[in-house]
Parts: sequence; C-alpha cells; structure tokens
Amino acid sequence: MKMFAPLAAASLCVASRVVAFSPPMHQHRRAAILSSAVAKDTDTHIVETPASSTATKDAAERLDDIIDARVETEQERTVSSTSQQTEERTMEQFVTDMRSVYSDLENGGGSIKVRMANVGASFTYVAPSLPSSSEELNKQIFGGWRNQVPTLYDSTTIDWNEVQSDIVETQPHSGAEAPPMLIYLPGLDGLGISATAQFDDLASTFELWRMTVDKSTAQPSFSQLVSTVVKFVKDSTNNADAETPREVILVGESFGGLLTCAVAMALKNVKSNKFSLKGMTLVNPATSFDETNWEQFVPLLTSLRYLESQEDIVDSSGNFNFVNELPTPYSVLGGMALAATIPDGNQFSSILEFILGTAKLSTNEQMLAASADGFRLLAEYLPASVLETRVLQWLPVGTSVVNNVERLTKLDVPALVIAGNDDNMLPTKEEANRLGKLLPDCVKMEVSGAGHFVLDARVNLTEVLIDSHIDPLDIQKNSPPYDPVRDWKLPPDDVVRA
Repeated sequence: MKMFAPLAAASLCVASRVVAFSPPMHQHRRAAILSSAVAKDTDTHIVETPASSTATKDAAERLDDIIDARVETEQERTVSSTSQQTEERTMEQFVTDMRSVYSDLENGGGSIKVRMANVGASFTYVAPSLPSSSEELNKQIFGGWRNQVPTLYDSTTIDWNEVQSDIVETQPHSGAEAPPMLIYLPGLDGLGISATAQFDDLASTFELWRMTVDKSTAQPSFSQLVSTVVKFVKDSTNNADAETPREVILVGESFGGLLTCAVAMALKNVKSNKFSLKGMTLVNPATSFDETNWEQFVPLLTSLRYLESQEDIVDSSGNFNFVNELPTPYSVLGGMALAATIPDGNQFSSILEFILGTAKLSTNEQMLAASADGFRLLAEYLPASVLETRVLQWLPVGTSVVNNVERLTKLDVPALVIAGNDDNMLPTKEEANRLGKLLPDCVKMEVSGAGHFVLDARVNLTEVLIDSHIDPLDIQKNSPPYDPVRDWKLPPDDVVRA
C-alpha cells in the first residue's frame, strides 16, 4: 500500500512530473526532429530519442541568430533546473510543486492576460524570457513563464494597439518584423499542464498566446469556444498600421487538437486582409474520440460525486476544501483511470524511480497523506461536474463537426500531426494515418514510445515547427533546395555521444 497509492497519485500528475524533471529544451537545440517535409506528402517521421536525428539542412545555420540570442539566458535556467533535479524531494514537496504549477497556469504564467467576455476563457501572452532594455520589464518577464505576472485586460474594453506596443517592448529584436503569432489550445483540463515544458522556448521564437478555460464559471459550448478563438484572432490582428497580414499558427493538444481543426475551418471562411492562417499542429488530437469508450465511462466516473456531500468538496466561499483527510471516490478512481492511460513506459519508469527515492525520505503515514493530497488535485482542478460537461458536450459535438470528410478534405491548411505511438488514451497512431490521408497538406510525425503526454523532453515543439513544412520563419522558402550530399553536416558532439 505504501507504494501503490503514491505511484497512482504521481502518475495522475505525470504532466507536472514532466515539468519538474525534464531537461531544458536548449540541450537539443540543433537536433532537428523532423527531416525536410514536402507539402501534400504524408511521410511519417519517427523520433526514437530526443536527439535521434540531426539538423542536416542549411536552415539550421539560419537559426543561429535566434538561438545565440537566448543561449546565455537558457544556460542560467539550466543551472537552476539541474539543482532542482538533483535535490531529493519528498512526496509532499512533489505534490506541493504540482499544485504550484497548476496555480501558475490558472492565475499567472504570462505578462498579458485577456479575459474574453461571457465564456470564462482567457488568452495569456507569454513574453520571451530574454534581457530587455527596460530594467522594470526585466523584473516582470525574466526567469521563465512561471515568474511572469500578467497585466489584466477585458476583451470588451481592450485597446489592441496599446497591447501590441507592450508586446513589442518584450521582443528581443526591436524594429524587426513581428514573429508569427502562435496560439496554444489546451486539452480538457483547460490549462495546458502537459505543454508547460515548451512554453519558454516557444515564446522565444513566436508571439505565444495560451488559452485557458475557467473551471469555476458556467462551461461554454463547443461552438462558443470556436467563436471565442476566432474572435480573439480577428481582434488581436486588427492593426490598422500593419502593412501585411499577420501570420497565425494554431497548436492544439488532445481536445485542443479537435478544437484547432474546428477553428481552422471557421477561420478559412473569414475574409480578412489582417491575418493569414500559416498552419496548424495537432498533438495527439481528440478527433478520434468517437472511436473510444470514454463517452460511456466518464458519466459512470463523474456520478461518484453524488456519494459526496457538497460540504466535503467546497467551503462556503466556493473554494476547494482541503480539510478532509481522505480524497473523494471520484478523485481516487479518476486518478487510477488516468494513471492507467496517460503515462507511457518511459514516464512510468521515471515516476517509479522517483517514488522509490521518496520512500526512503518519508514514513508510511507521510507517504499516504501526501498521496491523498495528490489524488485531490483531480477534484480541485477538474471537478467531476466540469469533466462531465466537457466530455459529453464538447467532444461529441466537436467530432461531429470536424470529422465530416468533405470538410476535412477541403481544409487546405498546412497541417502537422504529432502522434505518440504508445498513446493509451486515444487511438492516436491510427488517427494520424487517417488525418494524413484526408487533410490536403498534412505531414505526420510519430514519436516512438511516447504516450498521451508527448510534449516532454523528447520533443522540442519549437524545433519541430521550424523544421516542418509549415515553415513559420520562411527559412525553407528563402533557402536553396537541400542537397543530401553537399549539405550534409556531422551531428554535434553531444548527439554523437548519445
């Protein structure tokens, strides 16, 4: 019992485990994960390890200016990250760290936050963690996305020209052309816990906005979510001074992948000279939800909340109640279900190693108490009623809209599908093949051994996007054709040794 409860609780929060222990992204800086992709080609690129393939294109050299500008900053983050990894932590400290990450996602995690009216959704701009000419600005953005405290705006009163001026101040290359806007759409948690390891690197290359959906308000419908993202794109790019359309890239993970497809379909019908949809990336997309049994299982799971009294769950102010010693039945069984489907083999082994280490530092009572607290995270950040609404209303409606073959075959947007081929939550490998055949301009990438949370240290999403046929920085567009003989380069020493 001393081992089972901590193992299940830690597995439940495997995404936070990835955040806490993954190496910094820049360690794989010049190891390109995708080889060159040709539009309308559906070749599969399989990633065996974080550095299994290397940047063999001349495009990698063109990234040097972008890369070198942030090396010093990333090295400082490496020192901090390494000390955290080597420091022994108890299970209690681990759960506290996970709750802190969730809190940062929900309440901060960026320098600008725009609250959308009437839907409980927000978009948060993550500034690049790079030295700025403004000392006050450095205090606000330096040190990574988690250290940023956002300035709050309401979508009904926001002045987007003012916001864009603030964003320009945070960019490392003042006066340069604005980077593409990248909008990250999260999974059913509404926060994006599984992608947090990617945020700082993405923010250093793109104008990164991450969407969050509040769990405390009335849940919006799927169509409202689509309309909200479309409105945000239209409003945020409506700059009267812009000479060219603003390029927008959508990235969606799990449910966010399903939402991304629907948003892309809607944006393609918007006639505007203010923005252009550069491409979309679908990470283990939930477009295959209708091929699973989750629609039958989730109502059974969430019905367990009726075994709990309301006083046990929330206090008089509506906040989660931490007084109870035992987690709710929904938390325990839900945690066990997620523990069985989310971690892949590598992540599970890493979690087990961590649990074995913490067992030496704690008594049985301390381990069980911390594990109970870990289980409570599910009810705290994804309450049963919210999960039920999102699964039964968002996913069936979304799949009925998106999986229309005629709509998919007409969605001529450069698309990249990233698939963990050991995903136990969704039939992602088969779904990647299906989407690769239906979408007119799609490349799929399989990550060997990866499960549902694929965006850990094995995948550097920034590099994947840069090297993909989406070509967000127009490097391939402006480069001569790649010659596999003359342009081949020896991999870096650290990659060769690996």
